Order: sequence, then structure tokens, then C-alpha cells
Amino acid sequence: MKANGTFKISHLTHSKHVKRIASHSKLEAVASFGTTDIARGWTQSALMEAVLLHIHDGIVVCDAQGLIVLANASAKQLAQQTPEGKPLNHCEEIWGQLFDRDGAYLAIEEWPLTRALRGESISSQECRLLWSNGSAFDLLLSASPIVDFDRRVAGAVATITDISQQKRNEELQHEQALERERSRMATHIHDTVSQSLTAINFQLQAAERELSQKSDNAGTCLQRAIGVARDTLADLRRCIWTLSHESLEGEDLAEALSVLAERLFAATPIELKLSLQPETSILPRQIRHEILWISKEALTNVLKHAHATKVHIELLCGNKDVQLRVDDNGQGFGSIRLLHNGSFGLISMRKRAERLGGSIAVVSHPGKGTRVVALVPCPQH
Repeated sequence: MKANGTFKISHLTHSKHVKRIASHSKLEAVASFGTTDIARGWTQSALMEAVLLHIHDGIVVCDAQGLIVLANASAKQLAQQTPEGKPLNHCEEIWGQLFDRDGAYLAIEEWPLTRALRGESISSQECRLLWSNGSAFDLLLSASPIVDFDRRVAGAVATITDISQQKRNEELQHEQALERERSRMATHIHDTVSQSLTAINFQLQAAERELSQKSDNAGTCLQRAIGVARDTLADLRRCIWTLSHESLEGEDLAEALSVLAERLFAATPIELKLSLQPETSILPRQIRHEILWISKEALTNVLKHAHATKVHIELLCGNKDVQLRVDDNGQGFGSIRLLHNGSFGLISMRKRAERLGGSIAVVSHPGKGTRVVALVPCPQH
């Protein structure tokens, strides 16, 4: 971008994840005040200070000799002092130590503003700033050289965006997601493995008593314990596979859902019917991921609670939406309140659908089975 035909400032864009506050017109104003003397013109201009006051990102400008000639209020606040008039080789004394996103220390020669003085343009470099008192800030740094008519570097300008709160929010969301999955896994283990082991223990104790009395019932108790152990092992294997993501990467949704259903119902007496339409276009990974997890929840409910002999899974992939329907002929239930109190995992399915702008519908009657329908819109291109 050119200002008054003298200086050019470019590559000052930020990451798409961070709201950009500084407009092109404001940066053009920054450039226009350097037409005669960068140091004198930019540090003494009251109008320039007024413009920079409304830019929430930090702005730092240095001349060709590496002397800081301008720092707006945001840059000063991050430094907790006035950087103007100090050379770039004192950056660590002004702002602190800088590290890249992998935690590697950046010497002053590798700071974006220093690199810009060498003619480089740096766009949206994520770094961490560490103060001497131990305080840390996550920053997004961009820098560009300022060139004159003869394409010589006359200075450099950098923008500093504090993304610390955004990074904390991302870490919190990640921890919350992990905690939800830990809770879900703990509940499943309690409902299946723990209860089954308790049943096996009771059967073995009964067998021990029968053996001590030389009763013929000991063999029956042992057979029951073996049966429970076999069923528990099969359920545990299904749980481990269900919690994995091996079917998510690179597969058509219909193919992944087919593999999921067949593995879940393997070695069960339930009759499985599949009516799965392939994707009409490549679905976003998030939609495929959530639909598969909704499917896992719905099919696990059938296995755990329905006492069904038949289950029909239908998938319709249209241009505008994806519809998943799971029908079983099990015992059903009489109150839709189960959808809202978390029973049978229905609340988890509802939240997953709502995250995609979709919905979950459940129809069930005692003794007449259950139908779960998930409807998720597809993004329009």
C-alpha cells in the first residue's frame, strides 16, 4: 500500500482467528506522516497520536538505524514503559524475552521488527512474550519494511496483537471436552464392566459354596460366570473401538457407518438392516464426526437398553442436509423427558446435533420400539 507516494506498508494482515481492528485507512495515515522525517514527524504529530489511540493492536515503528520512533498506547501498555527513543537491541529490556510457538527462544536478531529492517515481511507469527516477573502473553506479530522511492529500507513497522485470552479460552474448551469424554467413559465402565465384574464375583462365590457342599449346582454357577465374562469382554471391545476414531478419516460417511454398525452388532442376535446412501458431495469432517458419534450413541442405546431383535439404520445424504434414522423393535419407553435428563445418552446426541445447527427427534412407546432421527444441515457452497 502506498501513502503520498513515499512509503509502502504491506503484509500487515492478522490471523483469521483474531479480529482485526486496525483498518487500512489508519495504516495509510501512519505511513503518510513520514514523508520528510520519520523520527520527528511521527513522534511529534498530535494527529498521529489521535489516530493510533483508536487502534487496539500495538503499533511499533523504527527508523533505518533501528531506533524506535513510535509506539502507540497498546504497545506501551504491553511494555509497561515508553519504548520511543530506544534501539531495537534493547527490546528484551523493553518488552521481555520472546519465544516461538514451539517454545524456542528468539534472539533479538530474529524478532519480526528486526527482520523487517533486513527487508523481510512477516505475517501473523505466533509468539509468547515472557516478562522478567514471570508473566506471559501470547502474541500475534506481523512486521514489514518501510521503503522509499529508491526501494531502500527507511524503517520498519510492526503490529502486536495480544491473543492471550483467546488461547486461554481454547485451552479451557479443550479441557472441558476432555473432561466430558472422561466422564462419559467412566459412566460406561461403571455401567458395564464394573457391574459385570460384580455379577461374576457373585457367581464365583456361589460356585465356591456349592463346591464346598459338593453340590451339582457348582458347574451351573461357573457356566454363568463364564457367560457374563464373555459378554463383558465383547462389550469392552466394542467400547474401545467406539471411542476410537479409526473410521473417521477419509471414509465416506455411509461406509464408516456400515463398519461401525457391523462391528457393534457382531456376535449379537440382533438382526441388522442397513439403508445407507453415499455422500452426494464430500461432507466437512466436523459433520461426519458428529453424525458418527450420534450413531454410536443411538446404537449403543439399542444394545444396552432396547432388548431389540431388529434394528434398521437409514442414512440420507442430500444436497441441503444429512438425515440419520435408527429404528428398533425393542421395549421402548413412555416419556420423552428422557431426552432432557441425560438418560440413554439422548442429551449427548441432541447437543451434538445442535452444535451443527441440526436437531434430534425421538419417538418411542412402551413395547413398540424407538425411532431416533437426526437432521443436520449441510453448508451451501
